[in-house]
Amino acid sequence: AMAAAAASVRPYRVLFVGAGLATGAAVAALRASRAAVDITVVDKARGCGGRLATRRATAMDDGGGGVASVDLGLQYVTRGAGSSDLAGVYDDLTAAGVLTTLRGAIRHQQAAQKELLNYVAPAGASSIVKHLLAGADGADGDGRGDGSVALRVQYGRRVAAVNAVPAAGGGDRKVWRAECGGAAGVDGEFDAVVLTAPAPQVLELRGGVADAIADDAALAAGAASVSFSSRYALGLFFGADDAAARAAVEAAMPQPLCAWYVGADEDDVVRFLAVDNAKRGMGGGGGG
Repeated sequence: AMAAAAASVRPYRVLFVGAGLATGAAVAALRASRAAVDITVVDKARGCGGRLATRRATAMDDGGGGVASVDLGLQYVTRGAGSSDLAGVYDDLTAAGVLTTLRGAIRHQQAAQKELLNYVAPAGASSIVKHLLAGADGADGDGRGDGSVALRVQYGRRVAAVNAVPAAGGGDRKVWRAECGGAAGVDGEFDAVVLTAPAPQVLELRGGVADAIADDAALAAGAASVSFSSRYALGLFFGADDAAARAAVEAAMPQPLCAWYVGADEDDVVRFLAVDNAKRGMGGGGGG
């Protein structure tokens, strides 16, 4: 009876593969649920963010007291009309100052987007995921939960296989175990595994996940049909005293413009331009 009681209060163990926005939002939802959950997040990169990539020029001031940075992935966030399920996440991000309202104008922005609420991350897009995963490496002690959620985030771990194995104690119950391709591994067994990596990366996994996908013809066909087009991002920084650079930027994108969707009739290669200091509502200092 005592063993059964102990098992009933054991936290539900969840492994997230990928430390991008989808994982951050899911972790925030689990925290808000106040469920007893033990979460481990792993990512092959050196930090979180995924496609919310931000690069920093550590020797340059951004004009707001921080380090100059430029977003190479997500440029801004549009709050859709049907995003009521994420209201709590938006409220948290705006209350903490991680997201602020986008004030600048965007040339050639879709009319539908203009009617919705657009946000920008003053500290860079990657700060959104950093905030959602704050309080990692131990019990949730950042004031945004009730202490029932334990969270660990581990970087530099490339998951190569995910397998279902018999749970300790016998019976038919299965748990999940992840195998990594490098020296660093993922410790522990999990009740659930959530894969937030892009479909082509998921298809590279071996083990039980690969078998499950192969057994579902529709899922396998759908995953295999996903393709990505190439995008190359270039970030340029200039100092506060670089008058020539500032003049060139102002001539190309006079305020209140902060970004520009470039049409195929305007340039053969470039598709988007942004002045991140202007986009974030910052003046002075260096920019990108």
